[in-house]
Amino acid sequence: MFQPEYYIGIDCDEKRIAYARNLYKNYNFFASQGAKLFIEDNSIDYVLIMAVLHHIPSQTIGEHLLEFHRVLKPTGRIIIIEPCFFPGSHLRNWCMSFFDKGEFIRSEQDYLRLFHQYNYKTAMIKRFSKCSVYNELFFTANPER
Repeated sequence: MFQPEYYIGIDCDEKRIAYARNLYKNYNFFASQGAKLFIEDNSIDYVLIMAVLHHIPSQTIGEHLLEFHRVLKPTGRIIIIEPCFFPGSHLRNWCMSFFDKGEFIRSEQDYLRLFHQYNYKTAMIKRFSKCSVYNELFFTANPER
């Protein structure tokens, strides 16, 4: 999706970083240590989060959202796709709870509340099902300055 000179891949798992470096040799990948990113203030256009937040407790997500706020340009945006508990979707909600290793799958309201708490304006793009067993949210968040 992105040219190597415009991309930085970050993960807390060294094994995943090594795997990514092996697959995409021209791209930059770094292992993170906590929420701190060694990136300049106001220098990033987009932060892409795919199926990560449901592995992080709410109090820790706040540290990350503050750091994203710092590194995003004023016009920057976070693009998020996350598993989500949907009201009335009992079978899919149960499947996600049982099979997913993420301990913190949230409702749509809980995800949005977290972002609003840390001064982000959110916009829902799509609610959808994946593989008939997962509910997913696709939304964006812009830092309010």
